[in-house]
Amino acid sequence: MGRENFKDIIEMKDFMKNNPLSIFLNSLLSILSYLIKKQKGTFLVGARFGKFFSENSKYLYLYANKIKNNDNFVWFTRNKSLFKRLKKEGLPVVYAFSFRGFYKILTSEKLIISSSPKEVSYFRYLFGNFKIIQLCHGNGIKNVDYLSPKSKSLIDYIRKYFIKKQYSKYDFLLHTSRKTKSIISKSFSNGKVILLGYPRNDFKKNTFYTYEDLEFIPSNKKIFLYAPTYRDVNTGKKPFQKKFLYKLNELLKKKGYYLIMKNHFHDEVKGIGVSNLTKFENILDISEKNLDIQELLQKVDILITDYSSSCFDFSLLKKPIIFYPYDYEQYVLNCKKIIINYFNDLPGPFAKTEEELFDLISDLSWSKRKSYLKKYEKFVADFNDFKDSKSCERVYEKLV
Repeated sequence: MGRENFKDIIEMKDFMKNNPLSIFLNSLLSILSYLIKKQKGTFLVGARFGKFFSENSKYLYLYANKIKNNDNFVWFTRNKSLFKRLKKEGLPVVYAFSFRGFYKILTSEKLIISSSPKEVSYFRYLFGNFKIIQLCHGNGIKNVDYLSPKSKSLIDYIRKYFIKKQYSKYDFLLHTSRKTKSIISKSFSNGKVILLGYPRNDFKKNTFYTYEDLEFIPSNKKIFLYAPTYRDVNTGKKPFQKKFLYKLNELLKKKGYYLIMKNHFHDEVKGIGVSNLTKFENILDISEKNLDIQELLQKVDILITDYSSSCFDFSLLKKPIIFYPYDYEQYVLNCKKIIINYFNDLPGPFAKTEEELFDLISDLSWSKRKSYLKKYEKFVADFNDFKDSKSCERVYEKLV
């Protein structure tokens, strides 16, 4: 998604700020859900707050429609541009703010999400006679959802109450690994966690449909991707200083490498936090594009990340990863607690400073060392029980 969709995004933000209306619509849905009959074998699918075409939902939806020719899997969106595109391509889709969209929520046998019920309705909580399947956003490095730090405030207590009530409604939650199954169960306060693998990780078979325009990626060049996680608050530290970027850009030019920067989607179009990146020929900030990172992962050679679950997905491609926890202490103190043994469970290498990161990029010999490859192999095995690119098939068969 690029600048042409900013108007749609603004309109959606304005609507979602109107919480009384959103709450009213979902309350009405909850009441009517006991009166309107469900249509057997029908599925309503959504992702990313109903705005974008991405996540596990996207790949399951495409598998159902493109491979199984099952048009009972319908995409739900509040993005007019996306609605028009999918409709033009002959894929089943409904626009959220239409009678058909409202009615489809009520009549679908199962609602399929990757994060929040807001992806297939109008507000983050949806109670009533609904079967909701949670495909999940990703594996866990940090505490999220019900494991988030407890607060003594009344508002937080009420929020946690509704979160737990919502999560208990999920018919099942999808996951990838026995090692972290209990973490997901605790995060959602729901024991119905099923290990089938994530549809988005069927890398060998995802080529049947390409949605994103990735022509901005230089061809026949080694591509680094910097993809950090979302920070709840400013940790007081920046990943890069401009002086460092000048030095790094010169190295990239000399080596014939390119660095692409893509922030977390929660940050939307705010950028990576460094202005005037256009000055650097071999560094490109694509944060404003809001594209599906899963397609991007397949096009890059080395991932640079911090506490993002993208490392688990990327490891299935068997490509090197550099971990850059430049604000580790501040992040743990102010944002999220790390719930795995970060410096032991992850394969590394770890760069805590710009200088260490520079050295790892300038000399990639570490990526071929037996000690690194052995630890990397264990990392892949620990966090991904499925490596056969058949997760779409498994999830589809479970649903139908």
